[in-house]
Amino acid sequence: MEAGIEGGAGISTAYQFKDKQDYVPQLSYTGGIFFQYQLNNSWALCTNLFYERKDFCMKTEAVGASEKMITVKEFIMSDYLDIPFLVRVSFGRNVRFFLNAGPYFGYLLRQIQLDDVENTTVNQPINRTSIAKKWDMGISAGLGVNIPISKTISLSAELRDNFGLLNTGGPPGASGIKLNSTHLLVGVGYRFGGR
Repeated sequence: MEAGIEGGAGISTAYQFKDKQDYVPQLSYTGGIFFQYQLNNSWALCTNLFYERKDFCMKTEAVGASEKMITVKEFIMSDYLDIPFLVRVSFGRNVRFFLNAGPYFGYLLRQIQLDDVENTTVNQPINRTSIAKKWDMGISAGLGVNIPISKTISLSAELRDNFGLLNTGGPPGASGIKLNSTHLLVGVGYRFGGR
């Protein structure tokens, strides 16, 4: 059994399968605790309890007061509590490389919308938490390296992607929006019964 903390930064965005929409990736971050149960020398079961910021920006064109086309940006900033359930395979002797994959489930804690017209904020932030969809779900996958420091302490680095499959909503008039985030995670773990 191994437990520890890990977190990192990366980018998040949104996508749609049917409608073509211009989404601008945004900086994001995540962090929390992890647990890992080693089944044998190669295979393990892993999970996290993560706080994750998932933001995206939707760009549209509109007719302004002067009847000229202007760019409207709608920023959606969402805070989630995410729990992935991953299967991990590791290889190597001392320094261990690994791949993991599995489903993740997210619960929305807060969602804020901020509109920007031609780089000028035209309204106050709108709290959309009460009207937003509460759940997110998708596939989590990553690859990384685990470096032992002692018999019980190890450091890890992982590039992980969360590919959303549920419609999480978005700005008024938008539909079918799914989220995607990619982070570089750095962690410190403690192995119980280290060898």
